Amino acid sequence: MKRLAAAVLATAILACRPGGQADLASPDPARRAAAVERLSDPRDASELAALLVAQQDPHPLVRAAAAAALGARGGSRSLEALSAMLADPDPGVMSAAAHALATLRPDGAGPDARLAAEMNERAGRALAQAYGRADSRTRLAIASALHALGASLREAVEAEARQLWEQNARELRGGSATARAGAAEELGRSGRADAVQPLVELLEDEASSPLLAAAAARGLGMAGNRTAVEPLEAALFGRPAPVSEAAAWALGRIGDPQAAEALADLGCRAPSRLAASAVAALDGFPPAPAVGVALCEVALRAIDPAVTGAAAAAARDRIADCPERPLAQRIGRGGGEAIAGLAALGALRLPPDRLRAPAEKAVGLLGSSTDGAVRAAAARALGLAPFPPAIPALQRRLASPKPSDAEERSEISLALARLAPEQSGPIVARLAAEADPRLRVAACRSLSAARQPGAGAALALLSADQDPDVRRAAYQGLGQLGEAAVAPLAAALTSRLEDPEELEAIVRALGATGTPSALPILSPLLAGALAPAAASAIGRLGAPAGVAVLLAALQGGGASGTLEIVEALAALGSEDAGEALSAELLSDRPSVRAAAARALGRLRYEPASSRLEALRSDYDVEVRRAAREALARLPVRMPRKP
Repeated sequence: MKRLAAAVLATAILACRPGGQADLASPDPARRAAAVERLSDPRDASELAALLVAQQDPHPLVRAAAAAALGARGGSRSLEALSAMLADPDPGVMSAAAHALATLRPDGAGPDARLAAEMNERAGRALAQAYGRADSRTRLAIASALHALGASLREAVEAEARQLWEQNARELRGGSATARAGAAEELGRSGRADAVQPLVELLEDEASSPLLAAAAARGLGMAGNRTAVEPLEAALFGRPAPVSEAAAWALGRIGDPQAAEALADLGCRAPSRLAASAVAALDGFPPAPAVGVALCEVALRAIDPAVTGAAAAAARDRIADCPERPLAQRIGRGGGEAIAGLAALGALRLPPDRLRAPAEKAVGLLGSSTDGAVRAAAARALGLAPFPPAIPALQRRLASPKPSDAEERSEISLALARLAPEQSGPIVARLAAEADPRLRVAACRSLSAARQPGAGAALALLSADQDPDVRRAAYQGLGQLGEAAVAPLAAALTSRLEDPEELEAIVRALGATGTPSALPILSPLLAGALAPAAASAIGRLGAPAGVAVLLAALQGGGASGTLEIVEALAALGSEDAGEALSAELLSDRPSVRAAAARALGRLRYEPASSRLEALRSDYDVEVRRAAREALARLPVRMPRKP
């Protein structure tokens, strides 16, 4: 209503003026904007009044024209009006106001250095205060305006940090339950030391709801302060599951090896989901002997095979020395104990001299156990270990007269494909023709594992299967076959347009092929809902031609896939991406700013140094860390000779 009334007032002011000024009252926004652009005479007070009205016009095109005209007119009244327009809800109007402030002249015809400096300072303050409210495009305009004024971008970044801290502190004190939880996480995200104690108090307060206590734990994890380790360890036990899970995640983020023992205890004793969170936390720790010991303990003692397998895989990646004797003893007990131990055996990949004892226990289970789940787990472990002496036992079990359990038959077939790929052809052919889709999935996995001639054609047929699980397994298998997989995957892409999840699986498989011929298929997908998956796939291809495609998508705008595009450009490592990545340092999304900083550090792109310096004051601790690390990798400028 205010803007409608303003438009009526503009009509009243200038209705009788000659020379097209009546266009200010036109119902056509383009005509009103054109009329506003002509109101730039600094000597005409009525034009200023009309501009002040036009800045409230209902249409952003007119308001943007008013900003440009106010900038051309100059003077302190224009400065005040343009500063107010930096709060406009339309990004285009905000950008126009920022550009106008960058070139604003003081009142009066003659040059006055003092007045000009004062006006520049006021304009810079207004721009810095507006920076935190702006979207990515407008932040770029504000940064450009600050540069033109000779003002520091760091001041704008610091102003945003202050605004965010005050806003989150206010929400934590008096917001709704959901708002308080969000504020707790955001305060932790700042990484400020003075965020730690209030969050610890919320975590330890018995009156805190599980929602708020879990948010406080996550905030402490994001803050990364080691003084929070003890209260987080205490929250692992005897608290609601969401709080304990958040505490485990937080300890993983902090990465203090002293917490490894408590997390190992959680991983061994807790229900599956909590135990898995403990393993994920330990896997995020930096290298330390205590962490490897903790992961081995979980691999050997946890109840859930998914947990023991994940812990064993993480221990293997850290070259942790997990003992084989307790593993062999556990497998020998049979039942659920054996299944958990077998999952660890398959993931550990022990050297041959240490593999024999537990692997022979697994071979024994193939013939002695009456539990199909145990036999299936044994086959899976023997194929992954890998343990070639198990081939005869696997073959006997597969040939034994029975309608075999589908899971067991699948795992035995896959193990044989891994251990004896040259002999797997007839087995896989039978699986591919089975009525049970689980067995056809096993055929896809076996074809991928064996990689024998003809695997591509067989997987291409299975990629058109009537069962979606079979199709997805076929896509994944095709992704391992390189150039030969591109055509069938492209055909699948055009035939499955109705299923977003399946399309994403195809896109991931195209990226896994690692062949440049997949690039023309992936490139058009950067403009739609599949943009994140397509960008990641292009990064995996490693083709230099992908840089231009990704840059075009990035410069085309739109939030979908921006983070993945930035990460893909970092993976491709071309200096041609430096300028575009430097622009993303101004993104309104902290994750994008951090990714852009890491990418620029990897590229050693020195022209971004001033923006990276500004980000050392960012609100988000991850952004600050990424900026510091990037600056440390930039080439050192040698001083010029006099």
